[in-house]
Amino acid sequence: DPRLVEPSGDVRGMAGKKVLIVDDVADSGRTLRFVKELCEEYATEIRVAVLYEKSRSVLKPDYAYLHTDAWIAFPWSDKDPVNGGQAEA
Repeated sequence: DPRLVEPSGDVRGMAGKKVLIVDDVADSGRTLRFVKELCEEYATEIRVAVLYEKSRSVLKPDYAYLHTDAWIAFPWSDKDPVNGGQAEA
């Protein structure tokens, strides 16, 4: 099941900067939309790039490598996306 995790880092460091948000896939687009909205308060310009964009995404990326509605199994799909803030060894 998906987990909602508080964002880490300080987005104030983006003040006055151009920001590129990059993700593997814009599936529902909700995560990308959340991150973009989080950055909008500080960044002067925000663009979004993804490898794959799905038609159901609520956020239209500025850049996408491919458009598909097929299920995508990335090599990291079976890994825990949240590791307590610690990098795996």
